[in-house]
Amino acid sequence: MELEKILSKYDFPKRASSLETNFEEIEKTIRFSLPEDYKYFLNNFVEHECLLGAEYLRLWDINSLLAHNKGYKIQKYLTNTLAIGTDMGGGCIAIELVEETSCRIVFMEFIGLDYPIEIGSSFTDMLKRLDNGKEWFN
Repeated sequence: MELEKILSKYDFPKRASSLETNFEEIEKTIRFSLPEDYKYFLNNFVEHECLLGAEYLRLWDINSLLAHNKGYKIQKYLTNTLAIGTDMGGGCIAIELVEETSCRIVFMEFIGLDYPIEIGSSFTDMLKRLDNGKEWFN
């Protein structure tokens, strides 16, 4: 699996055993279904930060995901969006629902939460782009 290959390359720590959660609480809060590749990440990997290609990022795990979103008031200001991590410099990495069943990965500043730019057509696509040397704004 391409996703697992990239995560392993950057030493994302695996869970001792898969969670196999149903994501009901998260999806009820955000009011849309999470993409399958992101569910795979949450079930099998824990929070990690690293330099991935040219960009530094921290991806949150399932245990802190909703707490971070509540703290940053993501759902209050951005409907159809779930923050999934940060660039550790004031930037937010998020999943944004584009259509009823289609999501994209976006980057924006936490201050203002304005002007999201697409950094991947999927969670896996974002990781592939970063692994191939793409920058957030490229």
